[in-house]
Amino acid sequence: MRIAGCTGCEGGNEAGICSIDELIRKVNKKAKTVVVPNIYGYNLLFPQIKTNVIDDVKGHLNIHGVLNTAHRGAVRNISSYNDENLDAILKEDIAINKKIELALCVIEDQKSYKWDDIRKQFFEGLSKIEAREKQCDIRISDFIRNNYKEVQLWNDPGHPKKELIIEMGKRILIELGVEECNKVPVEIDEDGGELPIYESVRAALKLSFEQKYLRNYRRNFTMYDRPINKREYVEQYFLWRLEAQ
Repeated sequence: MRIAGCTGCEGGNEAGICSIDELIRKVNKKAKTVVVPNIYGYNLLFPQIKTNVIDDVKGHLNIHGVLNTAHRGAVRNISSYNDENLDAILKEDIAINKKIELALCVIEDQKSYKWDDIRKQFFEGLSKIEAREKQCDIRISDFIRNNYKEVQLWNDPGHPKKELIIEMGKRILIELGVEECNKVPVEIDEDGGELPIYESVRAALKLSFEQKYLRNYRRNFTMYDRPINKREYVEQYFLWRLEAQ
């Protein structure tokens, strides 16, 4: 199985995932090739994200996380992306509690971003997926287009939610002529970096799904080893950024 638009190094990446070329060398020469579109790295829902990983912050964090204090727990990272609004608020010369309230107001304000810009970002990203699918055996853009209002499909630009990955898997099985297996439920979700979806995005795209808590599965990516609400996300984001200074 090849992933269109995805490349890897000879020995795999730092997460221990083999490169495509390495996988191809390991499988049977008579194995069927199924080309699927890469659904990682699309920023359809997060206009607050302007740059990717902050290298200086990532370099500051060790394997134990932001705070190495037993009573707060270990958190490896709060986010792999920086929020332009939260970063700007953090620099303001006001008390930290007021910064938190101001950040929540921005996240919950339906006018934080122009609706036309939000729609443009979403549908241009979807168009890129559709264009990539033209060289693939599997298509997924129809599922995204038909379900994005009712189902959250991305945790962050780099991690689709399990619902999207499960649907991709089902379509691959159909392509391979394998009977679909529904006996083993998929409970885990790669939501360790889940970001809050701004209310302006919800309003512009008419999203109806709830996002009451973040990191429901990958709780070790929070400071409390439990799902967090948006206020707690802001608190931990600010602490993460302050600790990196």
